[in-house]
Amino acid sequence: MLTSIQDYDNDRWRFISSKVGSGFSAAACKAKAEEIEAEDMEAEVGAESGSEDDRHNTFGRQDIEEEDQNEEEQ
Repeated sequence: MLTSIQDYDNDRWRFISSKVGSGFSAAACKAKAEEIEAEDMEAEVGAESGSEDDRHNTFGRQDIEEEDQNEEEQ
């Protein structure tokens, strides 16, 4: 069973490399796919934690700080 799965995986990457074109081996295609998948997973984890949004979105915090200052002045 494991041999069949490995054969299928090898054939799959050979097929993909033939679609991509010359200059890309099956191993290179597999490595690039793994790299892309890792980047996608990192992006998903960042989006779920909100960390990237928090770094770039200061608009909401500025509004809150201004409201607090206005209340203190009154």
